[in-house]
Amino acid sequence: MPKDLPLNARLQLDVVPACSGLTELFFGPEGERPRRRAARESLAKEKCISCVLMLNCRELGRRNHEHGIWGGENDEDRALAGFPPRSPSRRSVVFAKHCGEEAVGQAG
Repeated sequence: MPKDLPLNARLQLDVVPACSGLTELFFGPEGERPRRRAARESLAKEKCISCVLMLNCRELGRRNHEHGIWGGENDEDRALAGFPPRSPSRRSVVFAKHCGEEAVGQAG
């Protein structure tokens, strides 16, 4: 288990994440078609909802500006929340990043 997970997740050593062994479901191939990506991400998010580590995983994905599905969020979801991936690979992520930055600017 990653050392940078919150302590409560590290203490649950007997918990196996719902995503274990499903890398291809949580991280799509380069050039994936939008309809296929939406279907894959929907299945991945369903797995996240059933996982006891979902909130810890979401926090980790946000903090590290990850790609893929983390804690039920895709790249666009994290970008809208103000945690875009380090190098956005789709126009929709760039747009979401811009919208997230505007929302943060208006709130501050």
